[in-house]
Amino acid sequence: MKTKKHSIFFFLFLIISIGWTQNKQKILKVSEDVNGGVKVVKNIVDINGNLEVKISKEELLKRIENDYPSFAEQIELKNRINLLNKALENQEKIYTVLEKNIRTAAQDKSLNDYVFDFMSEIEDTDLENRYNSLYYEWDTLSDDNDDKKVGYELYILRKFNAYNKNLGKSLSNHTGQSFDISILAFLKNKQGGDRVHIENFDSYSEREFHRVQRWVTNISPEQKKELEAIAKKANTLNESAASFFDSLKSDIENYIPNLECATSLKYDIKTFLDDSNVESNITDALTKDIEVLQKKYNGIFDLLSISKEDISSWSITRPFDIIEEVKRLNDFKDDIPTLISGFQFTGLAITDIKNEVSTLVDKLNKCEGEIQSGVEYLIKLLETLKLEQTRYIANETIGEEVYKFSFDNLPDTGYINLEGSGKRDNGDGLEIQLVITPKSGDDKVDEQKKRILEKRTLTMQLIGLRSETAVGIIMADSFNENNFLPIEDKRFLYAPSAALLLKIGSRNSNLYNDFIDFGFGLAISTPDFDTDGTPEFGAGLMLTAFKDILSVGINYNVTLDTPYWSFGINLPFTLPGIPINKVD
Repeated sequence: MKTKKHSIFFFLFLIISIGWTQNKQKILKVSEDVNGGVKVVKNIVDINGNLEVKISKEELLKRIENDYPSFAEQIELKNRINLLNKALENQEKIYTVLEKNIRTAAQDKSLNDYVFDFMSEIEDTDLENRYNSLYYEWDTLSDDNDDKKVGYELYILRKFNAYNKNLGKSLSNHTGQSFDISILAFLKNKQGGDRVHIENFDSYSEREFHRVQRWVTNISPEQKKELEAIAKKANTLNESAASFFDSLKSDIENYIPNLECATSLKYDIKTFLDDSNVESNITDALTKDIEVLQKKYNGIFDLLSISKEDISSWSITRPFDIIEEVKRLNDFKDDIPTLISGFQFTGLAITDIKNEVSTLVDKLNKCEGEIQSGVEYLIKLLETLKLEQTRYIANETIGEEVYKFSFDNLPDTGYINLEGSGKRDNGDGLEIQLVITPKSGDDKVDEQKKRILEKRTLTMQLIGLRSETAVGIIMADSFNENNFLPIEDKRFLYAPSAALLLKIGSRNSNLYNDFIDFGFGLAISTPDFDTDGTPEFGAGLMLTAFKDILSVGINYNVTLDTPYWSFGINLPFTLPGIPINKVD
């Protein structure tokens, strides 16, 4: 009984394993040049690497047939024609040999080789069954006079050519939906990302050439500032962000069209209608035109007032709520020039009020000009804010630069040079998409119906040994050597520190690269053990982990000639009010 249970368990495990293996079959195979050889990539690539993207047409065909049956018939026809054309590529040579009445041994060998090549191409396909059927058909139709019998090679080749011609007609008359296949690549980072050029698959020019340096020995300007004012960093950043937003908000408020124009225009229209000469000569058509025009202006004025109020109460947590209002404002303003022209045409037709109409039209045009320029500039400012948010969406469209292929002319391989993909940092992503796009009736690609057949998301990392600099704050303990205890009842003193660390980038583990991330190297710090306000100089060794959040070190205070050990907890953000040592 126990053996039976084990057998059932093993059988189920085998089924699950087979299913899992089948699901793992990928269309795209990404490889990287590593030390002169090619290594298949799992999830991590060298940030400065050269990649090779191969397409398995066999797996692609299976995926399309399985997921998109409407495309499968067309692919099958093309696939069969391509296979048959390849099998028949030596048929002219076969004909040449068969035409000879007397053949040499070498020619017979060539004929056999050509026929063997033909058989090899169609082996294990339904064309092999067709070949066998045709051979049987030839043998049945032959008469008893073998000398007059057409050779089976010639008979079968003629039949296969006729079959190939019929396949071509079927393909040209195919009424199913046609499609294109493309490959896209995107750089994914904190800025949103950008397109990446794939040789053979698009005409995008490579971005700025940028090699991520392996050996870094100097502290960046940002790290210098952090080291100089580590306790004030968070406050400084917060104040900077708030002041930038307030400045931008102020700019946008300034470019909202001035409401004085709106107020004066209402008065000008009322003055025009109350004019005794206008009252006695105005027509119903002109009255209707000015009512429509006045209603449109009032709508704009109301929207301007709402926009002013919204921007005044605008907070940094909801920066794009105003977009819909501006769109409506834009729609309103586009109608005004036509309405002014209509009012002018109707009014100038009334001879007795031409002067009054012209005066009002001048004022209408002036106000309309202010609204046009103000709204257009406002939209530009808002589009600047929105740019990074919409950048990736815009990048996702296929575009004219991406080559579109049918199944039969799809290249087998594409190449990516990551050094030509612009600025990158450790941990940035590279996304490769294999997409299929249906064509509409006029043979145009319908991007709205783009479907992703397969997506590969890779992480870029500087593989192998590299150096990094790190700055932070440490807690230093002097061991109380020689009864040296600088401050009563206080074991640890705070000190800024900078380190030059050696780290290793893994090709196999995102967990290690993104989280564990050990570092080891030299560190210097400036403690103030005697609390006289003058920093001392300390140097030693430091071990860090978890993206330099935790550190421990053994050091020597050169100024006071005393050793000390230290540890640090440097969170990815700094807090205001970090304690400092009190100067005695």
